[in-house]
Amino acid sequence: MPMAWTRTKHFGFIILMSTVVTALILVFQAYVFYQQGVKDRDQALQSVEKSYLDPTAAAVFFFEQEQLNLISGGLVRLPYIDAVSVYEYVLGEYQPLLRTMEDPGDLESFDFALLYDHEGDQRHIGKLTVYSDLRHLRAQVLENLKRTAGFNLLILLGMAVCVWWLTKRAFYLASIKRQLEDNTRLMSMAASVAKIGGWVVDLETDRVYWSDEVCRIHDMPPGSTVSVKEGIRYYAPEYRERIAELFEACARNGMPYDEELEILNAFGKRVWVRTVAQPIRDFNGRIVRVAGAYQEVTQRRQAEQRLQESEAMLRAVTEASPDPIFMSDGRDKLVYCNPAFETTLGFSPEALIGRTVHEALAPERHREAIARGYADFVQAGPGSALRTLTELEALHGDGREVQIELSMSALQIDGRWHAVGVMRDITRRKQFEQVLSTLNRELARLGGDEFFGHACRLLCEALGTDIAFVGLLEAEQNRLEAFAGWTDGHLFTPFYDDLAGTLCANVIEEGAVCYPEDSLSLFPDDPLLKEIGIEACVGHKLIDKQDRTLGILLTLGRRPLTEQVRGLALSLLGLFVDRVASEIQRSAAEKQLRQAANVFHYANEGILITTPQADIIDVNAAFTRITGYERHEVLGQNPRLLKSDRQGKAFYAEMWRALQDEGSWTGEIWNRHKDGDSYAEMLTISAVRDADGTIQRYVGLFSDITQLKEQQRQLEHMAHFDALTGLPNRVLLADRLQQAMALMARRRQQLALVYIDLDSFKRVNDHYGHDAGDRLLVALAEKLQASLRDGDTLARLGGDEFVAVLLDLPDVESARPLLRRLLNAASCPVSDGEHSLQVCASLGVSLYPQAEPIDADQLLRQADQAMYQAKLAGGNRYHLFDVEHDRYQRDRHEALEAIRQGLENNEFVLFYQPKVAMATGVLLGAEALIRWQHPERGLLPPVDFLPQLAGHPLMVGLGDWVIEAALAQISQWREQGHALTVSVNVDALQLTQSDFVAKLRAALARYPAVQPGDMELEVIETSALRDIAHISSLIRECRGFGVSFSLDDFGTGYSSLTYLKRLPVETLKIDQSFVRDMLDDPDDLAILHGVIGLAESFQRGVIAEGVETEVHGQMLLQLGCKIGQGYAIAKPMPAEEMTRWHARWQPHASWSGTSAIPDTLLPVLFGMVAHRAWMNALKSYAHETNPHPPELSPQQLHFGRWLASENSRGDACYRILTLHEQVYQLGCELVVLTKQGDDDLARKRLAEVEALHDRLMEAIWELIGT
Repeated sequence: MPMAWTRTKHFGFIILMSTVVTALILVFQAYVFYQQGVKDRDQALQSVEKSYLDPTAAAVFFFEQEQLNLISGGLVRLPYIDAVSVYEYVLGEYQPLLRTMEDPGDLESFDFALLYDHEGDQRHIGKLTVYSDLRHLRAQVLENLKRTAGFNLLILLGMAVCVWWLTKRAFYLASIKRQLEDNTRLMSMAASVAKIGGWVVDLETDRVYWSDEVCRIHDMPPGSTVSVKEGIRYYAPEYRERIAELFEACARNGMPYDEELEILNAFGKRVWVRTVAQPIRDFNGRIVRVAGAYQEVTQRRQAEQRLQESEAMLRAVTEASPDPIFMSDGRDKLVYCNPAFETTLGFSPEALIGRTVHEALAPERHREAIARGYADFVQAGPGSALRTLTELEALHGDGREVQIELSMSALQIDGRWHAVGVMRDITRRKQFEQVLSTLNRELARLGGDEFFGHACRLLCEALGTDIAFVGLLEAEQNRLEAFAGWTDGHLFTPFYDDLAGTLCANVIEEGAVCYPEDSLSLFPDDPLLKEIGIEACVGHKLIDKQDRTLGILLTLGRRPLTEQVRGLALSLLGLFVDRVASEIQRSAAEKQLRQAANVFHYANEGILITTPQADIIDVNAAFTRITGYERHEVLGQNPRLLKSDRQGKAFYAEMWRALQDEGSWTGEIWNRHKDGDSYAEMLTISAVRDADGTIQRYVGLFSDITQLKEQQRQLEHMAHFDALTGLPNRVLLADRLQQAMALMARRRQQLALVYIDLDSFKRVNDHYGHDAGDRLLVALAEKLQASLRDGDTLARLGGDEFVAVLLDLPDVESARPLLRRLLNAASCPVSDGEHSLQVCASLGVSLYPQAEPIDADQLLRQADQAMYQAKLAGGNRYHLFDVEHDRYQRDRHEALEAIRQGLENNEFVLFYQPKVAMATGVLLGAEALIRWQHPERGLLPPVDFLPQLAGHPLMVGLGDWVIEAALAQISQWREQGHALTVSVNVDALQLTQSDFVAKLRAALARYPAVQPGDMELEVIETSALRDIAHISSLIRECRGFGVSFSLDDFGTGYSSLTYLKRLPVETLKIDQSFVRDMLDDPDDLAILHGVIGLAESFQRGVIAEGVETEVHGQMLLQLGCKIGQGYAIAKPMPAEEMTRWHARWQPHASWSGTSAIPDTLLPVLFGMVAHRAWMNALKSYAHETNPHPPELSPQQLHFGRWLASENSRGDACYRILTLHEQVYQLGCELVVLTKQGDDDLARKRLAEVEALHDRLMEAIWELIGT
C-alpha cells in the first residue's frame, strides 16, 4: 500500500507539472507573437520618420496633450479612452479628423491619413490606424498557434519526460539525502567520540567554517565561524608563526600538512590538537578552499609525557644504581646493561649487548645449567626461581671470578618472555663474614683485664696495621688516656695525648674515620703521628648506652692499607667498637661497685638497706655507732624499731607517699637509741628500681644531727633575743609586729606601737660605768615587762631603746593608762647595791590600723618620730604620731586653694607634643599637656601641681577645662585646614563621674568643626583597672560618637592579659621610664619587646613615650614600634608653634631606612643592650662609684651566649666575636689595674676599652641593619 500510494503521488505530480509547463509555453508563445508585432511596427515607424520627417519638427499628433507613438499601419497603445480627438494640421489650421466617440468600446479600429506640412512642404506619409484594444490580434495569434501545434506537442512530451526524470531524480536525491543525514549523524557521533572535527577555509571569503566537534574543542557555540587571522590567534603564541607558515604553504602551493600543536580555547585553556589540511582545487586547477580535520590529543600527549617521564626516571634509576642491571630477550641475548657493569664487573655495556648471558658472565662450569634454565624460562614463563635472591659466581672482566647476589623477574614483550636481572657484588661481604666469624671466635675467648690489649692485637692482625689502642676521654682536661693497646707485637705502656688539633680529636668529632694513606699530611701537627711515622689510620668513637662519649678505638699503620681491606676497614672496626665499649662500661661498673662497697663500709653516715617489704637486709658500721644496734640484731627487723613516737602517723604517711610517687624522701626525724635516748637525724630514703620500674630495695642514709640541732636552737635564740635583757630583739620584734598587725586587722581592734627611749641614760654610763648601765637596763626591762599585760610584747632595739607592742585597744584613750604605767616603770629608782640610779623615758606612739595602708617598718618610723617629739617637749612624756599628717593636710589645702584660684584666673595653658610615624615622618597627632603659668613661680610642669589633686574633686574641674581647651584648639586647626588628632589625659576620678559622657557630648556639640576621630582620651593603666567593667562600657559608649581611647603609662600597673583583652582601647602607650633606659637596661628592653608583642597579639596600636634620642627611635623601629613621642622628635610646645614646627620637621636619617628586625636578630639587640649595661658597670667600677666589678666571663652574659650559639655565623659575626673578646680581655685587665690602684694605667686602659666598645657597637649596628 505505501508503495502504490507513493507511485500514485508520483503520477499525479507528473500530470500536474506537465499541464503547468504546457500552459506556460502557450502563454509564452502568445507574448512572443505580440512582442514581435510591436517590434515590426516600431521598425516601420522609424523608417517613416527617417524618410519623411524632419528630426527638428515638433510633434504633430497629440492625445490629451500626450504624444502618440505613431506606427505606420500598426497599433497605438492607449489607456482607457473616454473620447479621442485627432486633429490634422493642414494649411496652418487644426481640423478634426476623428469624431468624438461616446463609447470607445464600439470602436475596433479607425484609419487616418497622415499628412506632413512644414514650411510649405506637404506630402502624404501614410495612415494612422487607432485600435481600442488588442482583439484584432486574436485571430493572428490563434493562427500562429495552429501552425505550431505539432511542434508544441513534441515540446509537451519532452517536458513531461523531463519532469518525470527530474521528479524521479528528486526522490532519489531525497533518499540519498536521508542516507547522508543518517551517515552524517553517525559520523558526528564518531567524531565526538574520537574527538575529530572538520574545517574548511573559503579562500575567496577568508572565512573558516568549523564542524560542531571543532567548535566543542574551542569551547564555542556550534556553527561558529572565524576569519583566517582569528583562527590563527586561537593557537598558542609559540605555535602561531608555525601554523601561519603551514597554512600559507598549503593555500598557495598546495602543500598538505599534519601537525600536533597547542590551541587556546575560548576560556584560555591550552588544548593539544592534531590538525591535518589538504588543498581543494576547482576545474581549472586553482586552489579555492583548504579543508582539514582537528583531533583533540591532549590526553594522549599527557600520557606520552608521563610515559617519557616514567621512562626517563626508570633509566635514571637504573643508570644511577651501583648494582648491575640487565635485560635479556627470548634468545638469552643481552639487550640492555646499565653502566654499573663496568664499575662492578669490568664489562662496558656495549661489550655485553648482543651476547648471551651464560657465555658473557657465567663461569664455564655453570654455562650449560644456566642455558637449560633459560630455555625452560622462555617456554614456561616465570617460575619459582624468579624474585628470589640467589648467590652464585660470575666472571669479572679481568677473568677472575666474583661472588654475586642475583635477583630476576620476568617481563613479556610481543608474546615472548624477557628476563630482567639485578646483580650485586658480595665478594667483600663474604670476605668480611669469614673474617667476622674468625674474630668472633677470638673475641669470645677474651675477657677480664687482658681483653683490651688482645682485642687491639686482633685488630692489627685483621687490618694489617702496626699499632692499636683504646683511649678514654677526659673532657675537663681535653686529653685522652690511652690505657691499653698493642704495638709492634707487644702490649704498650699507657700514655696521655692532648686532643687539640690531633687525629684523636678528629675521630671524636667525626665519629668514624678511615685514612688509608698519607695521614700525616692531614694532621701535620700531631706529635704522635710524627713520632711513629704513620701512613694509615682507622678510628671509631666509643659511646655508652646513653650516647655519651667514652673515648676512641684507633689503629695506625706505617704503610698504606691494602686494597683488600680498605673497603672493610670501618666495618671490621665496628665489630670491635661495641664489644670494647661494653667492656669499658663493665669495668667502670665493677669499679663503681668496689667504690660503693668502700663507701658503704667506711662512710660516716649510717646506711641501711631494706627489701620492698621494709625488712632490713644490711647495715654498715656507722649504723651501729649511731643507733647502738649491732648488725645481727637488726637483720630481718623493720626500721620502726628505731621509732621515737615524736612523729605522728601523718608524718610517716607523707613519707611513704613521697617514696611511692617521687622515689625518694629527705627530712629530719627523731629516732630512739638502743639505750632509750632520743636523737635527731637527717635521713634520706631512696627507692631502687629495676629496668621495669619495680622497686627492688630501699636505701636509707642518715647522720646524727642532735648536736647540730642544739647549736641551731642556741643560734636562733641569739638571733631573736637580746643577750643582755633576754627580751626579743629587732628581728623577733619585726615578726611579732607583723603578726600583731594581721591579728588586729582580723579582730577589728587597734594596737599601739610604743617607742621607748631612756632620758639621761648616757650620763649614767658616763658617771657610773657601763656595768652599772647594763644592770640598770636589766632592771628597767623587768619593770617595763611587768607593767604590760599578757599578750603585749616588749623588745629591746639596742642601747637604751625599747619598743612595746600593745594589743587589743578599742581606741586611743584605752592606751593612755598603759602609757602612763610605762612612764612610771621607766622612772622608778634602781639600786645596784652601791648607788641608787634613776632615769626617765620619752615615749613615741603610733597606732594601727590607719586611714592609709602602712607596713611594720613605717609604723616603727612613725613611733620613732613621735618619740623625738616627746623628747623635744622635755621628756618623761609620750606623744601620739600626728604632726606630719597635720602638716601634709595644711600644705595640701594651701596647694588646692592655689590651683582653684589659678583655674578661675585662667592661668592654665595647654602645650602640644607631636606623635609621629618615625620611619616616614608623618605627623599622626599630638598630646595635650597641661602647664600652669603661675604668676609668681613661672611656668610649672604637671608634676609640680597634679599630685596635690589626686583623689580631689577639683581634679574633675581641671580635667573638664583640659577637654574644653583641647576641643577649641582642634576646631581652630580645622578652620585653618589642619586635621590633627589630639589626645587628652583623663583622670580616674573624672571617668567615674556619672555625667562624664553627657558632659563630653555637650562639649563636642559646642564645636561642630571637630570631626569623629579628632579627639583621643588617654587613660592611665592603673586607673582603668579600678573598675574595668565600668571603664570598658564608658569607652564603648564614647567610641560610638567618635572619641577613641588609649591606655597610658602601660607597663607601670599590674594588669593581667584578661584585663587587657576586656579593655577596648585602640592604643597602648609604653611608659617613658622603660623607653628612657632601654639602651642600657636589658630588663627595660625586654619589657618593651613584650609590650609590643602584646599589642600585636591583641591587635592594638602601640606608641612609645620618651623617645629622647635618635638611637631610641632606631631601636624602637627595630623592635616593631613605629610611632613615637619625645624630645628626639619635639618638645611640648604652644599650639601656635605646631604649624611652624611641622613645616621644618624631618625625621632622622637613620629612621627612614629602619624596619622591624627578624626574630633571629633579637638576641643581638638584647645582647647589645646587655653589653652597654656591662660597659656602664665597668666604668662605674673604674671611677670607684661602684665597689663591685661587672661579670668578667663573656660566656655568662646574654650577648656572649648568643655569640657562642649556632646562630652567630658569618664574617660579620666573626668580627663581632673578635671585638667582643678583645673588649672583655681589656676589661679584665682594667679591673685588675683598678684593684691594684694603678690609676694612670687604668685610665689609659679604660680609654682603650671605650674605643673598642664603640667599634663593637658599630659592628653590631651594621649586622642588625643588614
